[in-house]
Amino acid sequence: MSTSTTEVERIGTNVKSMAKSLGWKEDDQEGPFEFWSRKVREIALEDATDEIETLIARIKNISFAARGGNALNDNAALMRFIADRLVNVHHENENIDYIRSLRERAALLENYGLCRKPIKEESE
Repeated sequence: MSTSTTEVERIGTNVKSMAKSLGWKEDDQEGPFEFWSRKVREIALEDATDEIETLIARIKNISFAARGGNALNDNAALMRFIADRLVNVHHENENIDYIRSLRERAALLENYGLCRKPIKEESE
C-alpha cells in the first residue's frame, strides 16, 4: 500500500502542530515527532504513576480490611469483641476479672497508639 506525498505532508503537519501544542519550537534540536513522542510518554507516565499510587492505596485498604487490620489492631478489636460477646450474648458479669482484663488491655493498645488506622485513599 503506497502513501501519497500529500498524505505524508498532511501527517507531518499534524505532528508538527501537536508537537507545538506541547511546547516544541522550530529551532529545537529534536524533531517534532521525537519531541511529541517523548512528551506523550512523559504525560502517560505521570498519569500512570498517579493511578498506580491510588491503586496501591486501594489494595492496601482491601488487604487491611480482609485481615481486619494489623496484628496489634486485631488484638485490641478481638479483645473488645470477646468481652462484649461474653457480656451481651452469654450474659457474663461485666465486672468479672477476665472481662475487665480484656477491656483494659484493648484500651491500653488503643490509648498508646498501637492500633493502626486504615490508609486513606486520595480523593478522586
